[in-house]
Amino acid sequence: MILNEKTDFLVEIGTEELPAKELYRLAKSFLKIFKRKLLMFKARFKKIKWYASSRRLALKVIEISDIKYISLRDQKFLSVEFKDFICFRNIPDIKNNTQFLENHLSKIFVFLVQSSLNELSPDLFIIWGNKKKKFIRPVHNVLMLLGDKLINGEIFGIKSNNLISGNRFLKNKKIFVKSAKEYSEILCSKGKVIVNFKKRKNIIEKRLKEICNKLNFTIKASETLIREIVSIVEWPVLLHGKFDKIFLTLPVVILVHIIQNQQKCFLLYDKDKNITENFVFISNIETKNESEIIAENEKAIHIKLSNAFFCFNLDRRNKLEQNFLNFRKIKFYKNLGSFFDKTKRVKNLSEWISKKSDINAKNISRVSMLYKCDLFTNLVNEFPEMKGTVGMQYAIMDKEDMDVSIAIREHYYPVSFKDKFPSSNLSLVLSLSDKLDTIVGFFLIGENPKKKRDPFALRRLSIGIIRILIEECEISLSELLDKSISLYDEKIRIMNIKQSLKLFILERLKFIYCKNGYEKKIVDSVISKEKNFLSRIDKKINAISYFFDSNIFIKLISLFKRVKNILEKSCCNYQDSIDFSLLKSDEEKILVHQMKKVKNEISNYYKIMKYKQCLKLLFNLIDPTENFFEKIVIVHQNLDIRRNRLVLLNKLFILLNSVVNLSFFL
Repeated sequence: MILNEKTDFLVEIGTEELPAKELYRLAKSFLKIFKRKLLMFKARFKKIKWYASSRRLALKVIEISDIKYISLRDQKFLSVEFKDFICFRNIPDIKNNTQFLENHLSKIFVFLVQSSLNELSPDLFIIWGNKKKKFIRPVHNVLMLLGDKLINGEIFGIKSNNLISGNRFLKNKKIFVKSAKEYSEILCSKGKVIVNFKKRKNIIEKRLKEICNKLNFTIKASETLIREIVSIVEWPVLLHGKFDKIFLTLPVVILVHIIQNQQKCFLLYDKDKNITENFVFISNIETKNESEIIAENEKAIHIKLSNAFFCFNLDRRNKLEQNFLNFRKIKFYKNLGSFFDKTKRVKNLSEWISKKSDINAKNISRVSMLYKCDLFTNLVNEFPEMKGTVGMQYAIMDKEDMDVSIAIREHYYPVSFKDKFPSSNLSLVLSLSDKLDTIVGFFLIGENPKKKRDPFALRRLSIGIIRILIEECEISLSELLDKSISLYDEKIRIMNIKQSLKLFILERLKFIYCKNGYEKKIVDSVISKEKNFLSRIDKKINAISYFFDSNIFIKLISLFKRVKNILEKSCCNYQDSIDFSLLKSDEEKILVHQMKKVKNEISNYYKIMKYKQCLKLLFNLIDPTENFFEKIVIVHQNLDIRRNRLVLLNKLFILLNSVVNLSFFL
């Protein structure tokens, strides 16, 4: 197999149902990773298209015309991945590119696909098959074509073939794909699958607009909801249904949650922006029995709304605060006391945080009493994912302060690094206190995460703590942990628990930064020096990242390495002060003067966390230090002068290392 002319490469991975909320991101990531690896082979192509539906991920490289073999001896162009590929496939060092392609083109494409899929999203991988393969969902089919030629190879142990699946409602009918060019067209005509994600989205949005115009209604649909629904269906057919008007007496948040978030339907609004009994849902195939499908969906929504209606009316016989009276009787968790004990600890910790960090948070006592009350309502028992939202709604109906009501919902925020953030000081303090109390409690009773086991989702809770401490709360992690631990019964406090908790949070912090693309050595260099104030850690990491690839930062590291090597070879500890009377040359005097100036200015910028300015000041030491090394002999015959110069270098070493630990960059 050889590339004689421009042709298309196609790969489709047929799977079980992919997670709808992740599909868009997965498809874009697949393209990005694959493109990076393809360019590793100096490939020429016009562009790469991605396709995705509920049971497939696909890529098409348009007009790929060349792939080049790169000699193993040409080290500067080789990536580690390319070397691994050459070694793993036992490919000899062939100079002739034509010979290389004839023998190994299929292997290249198999390698590109498999290695890209392996990197796609390991956090979502599951184990499947007898051989314990790992991917987001079990893979059932693989198609790889170069033009009209099938690429022979295996992905996850499954051989590539020309047959792919159409729409699930076609009873697993197989479709033969002859060439890469006809892929999307043949899937549409014979398989009833619109594999182009953007095209499906446009069809849904256009049809929604037509229905709204016809019925004189409007729609409020978030981009997230539309994208999720596009990910679920392969052949979108929009239908209009209704529910009983009595359910319009339910609070709006409950209706929206059930109909949009749960049932994945679109609510329709009248001209005054009020919810109507009308909704639009999306079927996955055309049918002659539309009335039956509409009736089935109306029935499903009626059942859900009936349950919610019953639970809501049962709950509203009493105020939300009535549930607090039972908190002493209900255990939070074994050895961690009751829910009353939990709320008491959170109240005390919230008040301490509010004073310590100068965050003015009123109504702490009241919100600490109410924020878990909705867990014992009938509505949350029926719809657990509505916890917080139900509490907020009931608190509003009970005429609680709006800050208190909102905090009941927002104390669950944030759950990820991109999630919503608490909107008020009260919400923020309550969120931090509740999350920290939970993590500390489970660590105290030995239920901390172990390897992959994390039954209480403490890793996820830690993300919320980290974000709050970075973005809004300038408070010492050590002091925070000390206070939280002190609120627990002395009987369950154990030795070194603070260190374990601190290590857990800092390791999670490292993981988050590395996952977001920051260099591990940057993260390690900062955290090795700063372990208490997460906001400072964040600012330092961003400051170093700004300069990391610059020539001046590389020069600084080179200089630091030279100073470090000289001091290590001297095998002495030079903690004395510099003797100015022993400074004999101008280069020494200029360097000492510059060091003093930089040290004073860094001290001022360091206090106000202007770390980028601190690094710029360190860069000012490069030229005078290089001049010093060029003109001065360190190993002077006079032992006092020699020692004084080593003392000077030791002071320089400490100054260079004052912002972050530069040893991690050596």
